[in-house]
Amino acid sequence: MKGLIKLFDSNETNFKHNKNVLSEFTSAYITEDIDGTLEFDGEYPLFDEKKLSKELNIGKTIKSPIYDNRHDQLFKIRKPNFSTSNKSVSVYAQAIGYADLGSNIVLGCHIPAGTTRKKAIEMLLNARQQKIRDYHVGNLDTSTNTNINLGLDESTGEVINYLDIDYKSPLKGLLDESENSIYKAYRGELIWDNFEINMVNKRGSDNKFTIRSGKNLQDLEKEISDMDDDFATALIMCSSDGLYLPNNEIIYSSLANKYDRYHYKVIKCDDVSLEDLITENSTDEDVEKAKQVVYEQLRERAQNYFNEGMAELLGSYTINFLELAKSEEYKDYSQLTNCSIGNEVTTIYPELDLKVTTRVTKIKYNVLKDEIEEITVGNIKKDIADSINNTENKVDNVADKVNNNKNDLKKTKVTMEKYNNSIVLKVENLSKDTMAKIEVLEKEIV
Repeated sequence: MKGLIKLFDSNETNFKHNKNVLSEFTSAYITEDIDGTLEFDGEYPLFDEKKLSKELNIGKTIKSPIYDNRHDQLFKIRKPNFSTSNKSVSVYAQAIGYADLGSNIVLGCHIPAGTTRKKAIEMLLNARQQKIRDYHVGNLDTSTNTNINLGLDESTGEVINYLDIDYKSPLKGLLDESENSIYKAYRGELIWDNFEINMVNKRGSDNKFTIRSGKNLQDLEKEISDMDDDFATALIMCSSDGLYLPNNEIIYSSLANKYDRYHYKVIKCDDVSLEDLITENSTDEDVEKAKQVVYEQLRERAQNYFNEGMAELLGSYTINFLELAKSEEYKDYSQLTNCSIGNEVTTIYPELDLKVTTRVTKIKYNVLKDEIEEITVGNIKKDIADSINNTENKVDNVADKVNNNKNDLKKTKVTMEKYNNSIVLKVENLSKDTMAKIEVLEKEIV
């Protein structure tokens, strides 16, 4: 063990002393995943020599070494289980920031347009109702992105480019996937470091490595599922006002034939609308042109969904490093355990016909032995519905697009003239005073 496990009172502010050292843990593990969970689990003797087991109560703070270069981490005890039959205390604790922010409340926090993710987190922390501890934002987030796109305001038709976090815990305001949150608005991966909080675009170092099975490596679990709600290989696209692609057109992924059947999904695009492109004075020709614009937008968005990985089955692989150490290829495997959440890993396992490069999504660290025992690797899938409408580098202002399309329709004149031996199709831009034409003759087009 590279450091001591210590116990502190719930209201402690000085975590540097060694008053209560928990030296009798029989097991102690830290588990962290890429979704923002950081937990401590341990077993402590009920009848310990120091008589500290009775102090392992809800709200107390455990300080423990961790697997990477962060300082020893603080965990708040959430669930102690005292067992006389096993003569032990099972302790479950969460990262102190996770626990504190989860039990606090934000009554109202308005994050205006033009705010960076780092500043947004700072505003959220300042808006929490109870400020017992000094939670603050670190300097790991270097993103300058200020674009937020949370869909369209139904009353104005404008992009919602701001964020309101009201009547929810700061933790939900930070990480909630289903409602307004900083994660939903900006995306990112969270790093807990005691009272410092960072959200970055992508966790992980440059320490890439390959794991190849040997004759003694058996402990690898592979889990793949096609039950994800966001998994589809064939998309039926629809605008916000109910316009589907013509002739029941279905957009298929290039991976569609990889599976035994097609997986269909109807997608309604809230940011695509025919009504926004036409007026009461629009001619039938104008309406048809507007439809073509909508069709193009729907096809583009379908391709974006597939580019985001909608048609890819996500695999999850759990690798036990203790078994890995026994294999001939990895007698010296210390470099493999020097990994972090988000690192890239190439796993080669011929018995499962498996060769895949993924990222470390979960780490299980043995505190007492000071070694990573188990990692889970897998693909990180963005929330499809949000990532299409919320890109980091570009937010399309739908109102501007609407106006531009309306103006283009008004400024464009299309005519078809029939002559004895030909037909001439002309397209004129009235504002720019330009014209292009196609002449169709009996045996050629000029």
